[in-house]
Amino acid sequence: MKKVFAVILVLIMFLSACSSKTEDWKIVNIKNCGTIKIPNEWDSFVQDDVIYIMQDENPKMISYMRSEQNESNAYFSNFKYIEMITSAVLSNNAIYGKAKYLYLDKEIERFYLDLGGTTGEWIEFLVWDETVSEKLLISIAKTFVTE
Repeated sequence: MKKVFAVILVLIMFLSACSSKTEDWKIVNIKNCGTIKIPNEWDSFVQDDVIYIMQDENPKMISYMRSEQNESNAYFSNFKYIEMITSAVLSNNAIYGKAKYLYLDKEIERFYLDLGGTTGEWIEFLVWDETVSEKLLISIAKTFVTE
C-alpha cells in the first residue's frame, strides 16, 4: 500500500511540475484575430494599429496588421524581407520562425510570429529583442486562441 501511495505522490508531483507556466501569463487581445499570453513582467499597448510588447520600456515584440485585401507595412518601412530561414505551424495555426531582413542597409535575422483570425486578418509580430529565445516564442505561440 505504501508503494502505491508513493507512486501516486510522485505522479502528482511530476504533473504539478509539468503544468504550463503560461497559465498565469497576461492576456493580450488582438483585434479581429484572437488572444495571446505574454510573460507577466511584459506589458502591451496599441498605438496607430501597432501592438507593442515591452519590458521596462524595451521593445520585445512589435506587430503590424495585414489582411488579404491590404498588405500594408507602414511601421516597418525600413525592413525588407529577404528570405525564410525556419518556419513551423502549430496546431492552433500560429506560425513562428526566423527570417532574414534588410534593415537600414544591414542584413539581420529575426524571429517572427504570424497569427491569423477567422476574418482573414493576420497579425505579424517581429521579435525586436534578440534575447527572446525561440523556446519562449514557441510558448507564446502555443497560447494563441483565435476569435
